[in-house]
Amino acid sequence: MENATNATPKKKRFLEALKKAKGNISLACEITGINRSTYYRWLKNEKFKNEIEEIKEEAIEYVENKLMERIEKGDLGAIIFFLKTKAKHRGWSEKIEVKHENQTPIINIIGVDVNDS
Repeated sequence: MENATNATPKKKRFLEALKKAKGNISLACEITGINRSTYYRWLKNEKFKNEIEEIKEEAIEYVENKLMERIEKGDLGAIIFFLKTKAKHRGWSEKIEVKHENQTPIINIIGVDVNDS
């Protein structure tokens, strides 16, 4: 947040709260006592907007690191989640099939078949 020094004290407090809240705008507004309309007005400032985006990226990296920690521990749910979101191009996805028989839809969720790839 190198540009935070150009921000007003209230914006600086908001940016710090946003960082602590891992990018959660509502929580940062609550912590600093501003309403969302003030936040959206501040977003019109390009420097402020860039700092917000930087904080959001840091939050994503934080969560990605937590996911990788779970994967390293062998958490099957985390492994499957990662594959379904990052390896769709390799066939790691679920498909939903909807059939209509006698006006009643039948929904089948077809999971990933690891032997299919």
